[in-house]
Amino acid sequence: CALLVVRAHLTHGHRHQPQTLFVSNLPSEIDEATFVNVFAGCDGFVAARLRVDRRDNLVGFVDFIDAENAARASEQFNNFAFLPS
Repeated sequence: CALLVVRAHLTHGHRHQPQTLFVSNLPSEIDEATFVNVFAGCDGFVAARLRVDRRDNLVGFVDFIDAENAARASEQFNNFAFLPS
């Protein structure tokens, strides 16, 4: 299994602004629909997307309505064991 290592991007400003989590160490076999489904049940979830970084690693971004919801998701999914089906 692979671990999802979640780190929150820091945004400046009011705490009720949208917040994005950066997700790294994703297994190469994860697809965008599966990635979205991992986070879709979280309170305040807005959207999620996958990208390939400059080193050809798969990374994800998850948007939440505010920093509080993003922080809760970060705590819940930090070091989350992703078991591909």
